[in-house]
Amino acid sequence: MYKKDLDDEGIKRRGAEFTFDLKKFRNEVLRLKDPETKYPIYFPSFDHKDKDPKEKAISVDRQKNEVIIIEGLYIFDKSLNLSDFWDMKVWI
Repeated sequence: MYKKDLDDEGIKRRGAEFTFDLKKFRNEVLRLKDPETKYPIYFPSFDHKDKDPKEKAISVDRQKNEVIIIEGLYIFDKSLNLSDFWDMKVWI
């Protein structure tokens, strides 16, 4: 989530689960396997200099990318209900 969308507690605890837009993330990830999806799909990255997400920084095209790696703190979070989505899970 953007700093502008967070209260003081959210800014203080930046990186905590409630400071991520998990619903938006889930919806975008589900589009990766939807046969109706038009590519590319754009995902934000996080700009550590600005301390904010950078929209459309990552372009994913299933027609060009055979392997897509998704990493993050909360990708296995049960509230996302994505446990059956992943082809492979690696916990490091």
